[in-house]
Amino acid sequence: MAATVAWIGLGGMGTVHNRTLSKTKTLADVGAAVAESIRDLGEAQLVFTISANDASAEQIFGAWLEAATGDQIYVECSTILPETARALAARAAAKGVAYISGPVFGRPDAAAAGQLTGLLAGGTKAARDRIRPLVASYAGAAVLDLGDDPGAANALKLSGKYEFVLFWGVVNAQIELGAEFITLGQKHGVPTKDLLHVHSLICSKIAPAYANRMVSGDFSAEVRRGGFTAELALKDMGHVRQLTRDVECPLPVADIVYGHLLTGKAVEGPGIDWNGAIFAAVQRAAGLPFEFDGSK
Repeated sequence: MAATVAWIGLGGMGTVHNRTLSKTKTLADVGAAVAESIRDLGEAQLVFTISANDASAEQIFGAWLEAATGDQIYVECSTILPETARALAARAAAKGVAYISGPVFGRPDAAAAGQLTGLLAGGTKAARDRIRPLVASYAGAAVLDLGDDPGAANALKLSGKYEFVLFWGVVNAQIELGAEFITLGQKHGVPTKDLLHVHSLICSKIAPAYANRMVSGDFSAEVRRGGFTAELALKDMGHVRQLTRDVECPLPVADIVYGHLLTGKAVEGPGIDWNGAIFAAVQRAAGLPFEFDGSK
């Protein structure tokens, strides 16, 4: 008999219960059963969830755990602190639930193509092996097993201990450096096409994609257009900075990035994406014009 799989949260990566039920219509149209509440999923054998921050992850987990029957696997895909993951894992174990941290690397377009990179940590090896085929369905690029510590996947997602593209510290730093590079060149009258060409030669594939969005003026945080909200980026960079404090490892660029994200969001409003927020702060500091009307 096939296991019942539940998915909680339909943000940029998910697309079945969502706290906003209207977002589940697309899945319902292709045969998914929509739960009216999280507690309705208490008997599901395999539960995947992704949400915006630690507080919502804890709220969702707590509501589900009250209805859980035990001998289940709970996969938390959110970008949360390692200590949060470990605390949730301890609560799960007390009720006979295997808690697995399963954050992913990749943009929403990679999720749509099934080409995320997935991380698995916590629970047991048997539990991780059981869900691996399901994770591979959306993490076609790679699925990495990081062992039994549920905090390991979150630490890797936030700080990038290994040389791996698309962890938050490096991506934000690349956006920051790209914004500064373009702005400095513009101040010296360098043509935009030449700036982008040089940028593509000296940087990875990630940075040029964001640089192109900077000069195109596409700063919408809409997921369908590849956006990622400045608010979520602030949360993630806040977690990165906490990790640096925990181990006394200064990351000056992370502090700069956080400040620019905060400034850009405060000035331009919540509709701007992280790329635009950083670019806005750098451009305005240099006395260059920046326009964002929320529709572009």
